[in-house]
Amino acid sequence: MKKISLCLLATPLLLLSCKQGDSTTKGAEPNQTSEVTQTQSTQDHGGLIGQKGILTYPDFKAEVTYLSENQLHWKTTNAEGVVSEGTETMSYKKIGDHLFFINWIERDGLTVSQVIDMQKGSVDAFLSYADETSSQGKRSANFIQGTFQLVK
Repeated sequence: MKKISLCLLATPLLLLSCKQGDSTTKGAEPNQTSEVTQTQSTQDHGGLIGQKGILTYPDFKAEVTYLSENQLHWKTTNAEGVVSEGTETMSYKKIGDHLFFINWIERDGLTVSQVIDMQKGSVDAFLSYADETSSQGKRSANFIQGTFQLVK
């Protein structure tokens, strides 16, 4: 149980500590807001490409811009206001009327896989990361759930 709790606490930190050449970390600017709109069930406008979404998880918030079918830019802010960001090569696939599967592997080995439901406004993510204490290929993983909204 102690190991699971440690993993759950470490997961957002791992996501925020990506070591990339084009990633930066800095203090969040106060009073930053984005105008957000709920995704309407009858609109998906061909998907996520060219759009920006807000993904809110229990321990952090992410702003993600889907630049092309193979590239996204993310910016996360944790509860302490620490901001991290990066641009990633992604795999992207529409798997249903309003469902999208997105996956990327970061330079430090963190793997992020997400299923976004634009109709329900939800995101389910699976994170896999290096863990020297793990007997399963020296990797550990966690599922996290959050909400998804398009930025207007």
